[in-house]
Amino acid sequence: MLVGIDGSEDVEAVLLAAVGVLPAGVTRLVVVYVAEVPHHLAAHSAAATLAFETAVEDAVDRCRLYCEMFLARATPTWSFEVRRGSRVFQLLRAASDHEATCIVVGRGTCRRRRARRSIVDRLVSQADRPVVLVPGQVRGVGRLPAWRT
Repeated sequence: MLVGIDGSEDVEAVLLAAVGVLPAGVTRLVVVYVAEVPHHLAAHSAAATLAFETAVEDAVDRCRLYCEMFLARATPTWSFEVRRGSRVFQLLRAASDHEATCIVVGRGTCRRRRARRSIVDRLVSQADRPVVLVPGQVRGVGRLPAWRT
């Protein structure tokens, strides 16, 4: 199973949902953070590029920490990787590379509503496997169920 995360507030919910929908017999979870460089960044200064790269590093560190907190005891085998490029393309490519049974993403994959629909629509229409969309932080979600800890 492949889980796409982006460092938004719903990382917890996405990871918990992925563990919750992990099919019987599937023991491997691959978490992918895709750093998508904004098109307008190329026109900016080196300082803007450095600021972007620093933000990506911070997000990657935060996402890796969430994985360690929520997945270490929940699933026997998981891995974390960072890819660069288009979120849709990289998630589809990672799913293919890892022969994932499905792709799990959260609404936070893109924060702007119109762009979010675009990413989710493209992901669903181009994927050759099921895509699970997690609504984000839901009241009461935030800790692993007792039977998973």
